[in-house]
Amino acid sequence: GIGQQTGAIRRHQVAGKVVNPATAEPVANVEVVLKALPSWIKLEGKDAFPGCAIETQGATVRACMNEAIQMNYTGFSYGLSPSGGSLACCFKTSDVEQMLASLVDNAGFTLYL
Repeated sequence: GIGQQTGAIRRHQVAGKVVNPATAEPVANVEVVLKALPSWIKLEGKDAFPGCAIETQGATVRACMNEAIQMNYTGFSYGLSPSGGSLACCFKTSDVEQMLASLVDNAGFTLYL
């Protein structure tokens, strides 16, 4: 059942093996550090308080999530930077409730809260 599957997955994670998808063999000398990430609300085509006072250009969504957590930002929008041609995260410092009440359509951006 589901309980057994969950147990197997948990044991696999605790074992800390990274498997090479090409060979299905564990990758040597790679340790996995598990970090609990909070769940994110993903709102495609939306933004709140558009503009980009705090920006990181050229980052992946995952890197933006990590930076938001480390810096205690409440969220970020992700899309083409207003100041350059690269993808960027624009970090938010407003309360999540304020941002949800202030959503605007912004094609090409995704708001993560």
